[in-house]
Formats: sequence, C-alpha cells, structure tokens
Amino acid sequence: MKTIKSIQWLYHNLNSESLSVIDCRFSLKDSSYGEKAYQNSHIPEAVYFDLEQDLSGPVERHGGRHPLPNIQNLITKLEVKGISNKKPVVIYDDADGCFAARCWWLLTY
Repeated sequence: MKTIKSIQWLYHNLNSESLSVIDCRFSLKDSSYGEKAYQNSHIPEAVYFDLEQDLSGPVERHGGRHPLPNIQNLITKLEVKGISNKKPVVIYDDADGCFAARCWWLLTY
C-alpha cells in the first residue's frame, strides 16, 4: 500500500524496526549539497540516496541528464542499505518533493 504519512506519524514510528527511511536531499545547482546536508543532520536511522549516484544511471549520448538507473544495480544498493519490500519506506527531501518522488517512483517501478 502506498500512503503519504504525516510528520507526526513518522515521529511516533521512528523507533520501529519495521520502518526504513531514505533521505533524498539534492540540489541541481550543487550536486554535493545533499550528501553534505545528510552528514550535517538527518532523520535518525535514515540512509542517503544521491540523485546522480544512486537514483540515476550514467549519462550517455541519449537518456537525458538523469537517466533511469540499471534496475539490478538499484536493487543491490537498496539491499545493501537495508531497504526491502518487507517494510514501509519513508522518503524525504527538502526541496519540492521531486527527489523523494523520483525515489518513490523507482521503488514502485
């Protein structure tokens, strides 16, 4: 089930071992911003996924600025960071939600 939850719901469920949290903060103007922001502070237990390193494939002749990642590579990255389809995943960014939405879409895909 895909559901949007409130900040209060997250606060009350953060200590649950049956929850994963992904930080997708990123800036198209400064590609190092998200990692720096994550290192500075993040929701407890959150793992970081970078738009260009994790949520996109290599830029080639065709495919745009952020082409889709190889699905098997993405699955491996998710598994390494403890993300699975066995528990809910909370995804956030600090922009307009576009980076979190991309991550959600990739997880749904």
